[in-house]
Amino acid sequence: MTLDSVFGRKTVLTVSFVVLAGVFAASVGYRMLNPKLEKRMERRGGMAPGMTAGMPAEDMAGLKATMKLLEEEPENFKALKELGSAFMMMQAWERAVPFLERANKVRPDDREVLMSLGIVRFQQKRYHDAAAVYEGLLEKHPQDALVNFNLGIIYKHFLDKPDTAADLFRTAIRNAGDDKDMVERATKELESIGH
Repeated sequence: MTLDSVFGRKTVLTVSFVVLAGVFAASVGYRMLNPKLEKRMERRGGMAPGMTAGMPAEDMAGLKATMKLLEEEPENFKALKELGSAFMMMQAWERAVPFLERANKVRPDDREVLMSLGIVRFQQKRYHDAAAVYEGLLEKHPQDALVNFNLGIIYKHFLDKPDTAADLFRTAIRNAGDDKDMVERATKELESIGH
């Protein structure tokens, strides 16, 4: 493995987490401003929820190929993770769950899969379950700014634990490094609590 591929992977993972965090934060903010919002998805032409008729054929072919691979290798971690991520990108949360849970059984300590499970549980409005996933991540990565921030959002806005959230936001700020956006968002959340 070359130095370039290590840095390339880290960059891709970092960008993926930032994008997912942005989706997570935007969703939280939007849901707070629109608490009665209910999203309904309809089936088109027998396609699974979350899939649209306009989905590019190559994407559908890729999903089918990955599912076929899982038939042959049911514990293929890469395939499980790819399918979980694909359904998350389509916001087909229920479809993402079984693949992410199976991936988690194959590799219980994979940070990316656990982060994805936390996001899915949150999107399903299973806030206690999402918090439990992030608490587990904090045990392994106590200084992780993104994990602290996401858990702080859940505690502040959905589980009515502002003091716990304040501690998490402080940790996120301390460990955000040069992520100015994280510092700014965590600072605003902390200020709105009155800490």
